[in-house]
Amino acid sequence: MGNYIRTYPYNICILLNAGILGFSMYQNGQQFFSGDGIVTKGVDNTISKIGRMASRGMRETDREILNIMVERNC
Repeated sequence: MGNYIRTYPYNICILLNAGILGFSMYQNGQQFFSGDGIVTKGVDNTISKIGRMASRGMRETDREILNIMVERNC
């Protein structure tokens, strides 16, 4: 738990940065589309893919990201 407490402010910073980037993109009419990296059609599908990636462990992350990016059912 000690590491979690030390990294907590850093985690908040990452989340705030992502939120500000998302809002800025929205204001400028920009968005991610299916096929952009691991983004797929629909929020639920994208969340499912990220969950799949995380559940298989970090040692497989590079391989799984590539598999998601090249899937034909995006």
